[in-house]
Amino acid sequence: NTLFDTVEIAIIDHSDALSDTPLEDQQIEVNIAIDEGLRNLYLSQSPGGSWSGSATGIAPTGFSLWAMQNQGHLATNNSDEDILSERVQAGLDFLFNNCQIISNVDAPNADVARGATANGKSDMNSNGQAISFGPLMLGGGGGDWGYEHPIATAALAASVSPGEVVGVGPAAGMTYAELGEDCLDMIGAGQVDNMPHRGGWRYSPNDFSSDMSINSWHYVAMEGLYVTFGIDIPDWILQESETNLVFLQANVAGPVPFGYDTTNRLMNFAAGHATTGGGLSGLYAVELQGPHTSAGTIISMEPAPLSSITAKRDAALEYLGDYWGEEVPGGAFAEGNRGNSYAMWTVARALRLTAFAQGLPSGDVVLLENMGTD
Repeated sequence: NTLFDTVEIAIIDHSDALSDTPLEDQQIEVNIAIDEGLRNLYLSQSPGGSWSGSATGIAPTGFSLWAMQNQGHLATNNSDEDILSERVQAGLDFLFNNCQIISNVDAPNADVARGATANGKSDMNSNGQAISFGPLMLGGGGGDWGYEHPIATAALAASVSPGEVVGVGPAAGMTYAELGEDCLDMIGAGQVDNMPHRGGWRYSPNDFSSDMSINSWHYVAMEGLYVTFGIDIPDWILQESETNLVFLQANVAGPVPFGYDTTNRLMNFAAGHATTGGGLSGLYAVELQGPHTSAGTIISMEPAPLSSITAKRDAALEYLGDYWGEEVPGGAFAEGNRGNSYAMWTVARALRLTAFAQGLPSGDVVLLENMGTD
């Protein structure tokens, strides 16, 4: 017997009912771009399951898995029907083989009153350990942990398979949800302990300072664990995050960006897009309410005008609207929201989360205002 496969190719004209408006036409182009990106990932994966782009491959692998899984290509899919499913499993196994167990993780600002299982410990399931994706230090005095760990954790959450069991590596035998809890323990332990950067993250766990670029990955990792695995984020982690969000946004009236490692933008007005996107993601994350306290408790202790999550969010959105078309010439890092993929991606992610925070129905949009024009 001979088996035959068929492929159907749809050719959509600009006058077709599927693409006869600018937004519909744009969506067709978006879908084509996504498929081209997935094809590139399929062709560029290493035999060991990783993707290149850093010394360890952990963050690029996390990003690649995130992209595939968010488009519905899951390791649990039938591989006869989904060519990417086995590639996703290989990528997850690479991450599992490159995690490490950390025993008795201290977190001086954790306390039982705010949801910790023991004072001074980040251990939400009381198993005496946290788990880190990648080495805690890389290159001495700094490291890539601040990127690697939350990006890989977000990739784990994007599997939407909390009951699956890890088959390889130090965490073998744990469910994905149990691994996610221990990854969250590492996120809590990694927060900066001391003022003025308290509650943020940087290159190494509990570093001497924080920055909004690295913060943003931790916010998204926590969101993923909460939304897909149903893992409650301990209140002490969320309130520590609020402390850092207060520090990185000037408490003044008008359009106010979030800064990088202070309230200052990286270069000038146009260089606040990416960091403001990161801050908006953080304002969503701190509303992932745990069982003990209310979101905004720390922020509400500040004087007016930015003494609530809503006020801080409105000021950040006003900033994005006012400076939407600005850009920094010469390719400066985190330049305006045109031509810089890091800034555009970070803002797009932030606006998606902001839409959730505002309870907008699917299909509605977050309106920005620029000089009186929506």
